[in-house]
This record gives sequence, structure tokens and C-alpha cells, in this order.
Amino acid sequence: RGIAFVVYFINAVSLSVPGGGFFGFVFEEPMSARNVFCALLMVLVQLFYFWWNLSTFMQPIETQMMPLEQERAYNEADFAVTTGVEDVINFEADEPTPMASTIT
Repeated sequence: RGIAFVVYFINAVSLSVPGGGFFGFVFEEPMSARNVFCALLMVLVQLFYFWWNLSTFMQPIETQMMPLEQERAYNEADFAVTTGVEDVINFEADEPTPMASTIT
């Protein structure tokens, strides 16, 4: 768990490091309304980022991970819906599919 906070700390510092990072310009440019807004936004982003990492860190693990050797059961509803893909993939049809006719 300690490495998670090391990664968080490196990311948090790199967001706001002067002269670099996402908000680094705030420390380099002269004071303006834009910089005040960006400084407040930076503080809010940093607080949210800290809260998010802390809440994720403190959240209990409710279910154990499946063993890597165990095959995951395929349930069609668990994955992307493929409705209508058969029409596009059906290359052996005598007539063009509705989707293929709109492409050409």
C-alpha cells in the first residue's frame, strides 16, 4: 500500500511543479485573474486527487480476485453488444447489406 502513495505523491507534485506540469505556469507568470482562477482550480484538483486516492486506499476489498489459472466464464451480457455487426461482417451475401450500401 505504501507504493500507492509514492505514486500518488509523484503524480501530485508533477501536476503542479513550477515551470512544468499541468499547472506549472501559475508560478511562472505574473499575477492575473487567470492565474488566480488556475491556482484555485489547481488546489481543488489536488484536494480531489488526494481524496480519491485516500478513499480508494481505505475502501475494503469485498471480493477476492479470481485465480489467474481459472478461466473466466463467458456471459454474452458482460461484454460489448454486437447487435447489427452480423450485417456488416456478412461478406457472402448476394445483396449488399444495409450498412454496406451506406458506406459505398
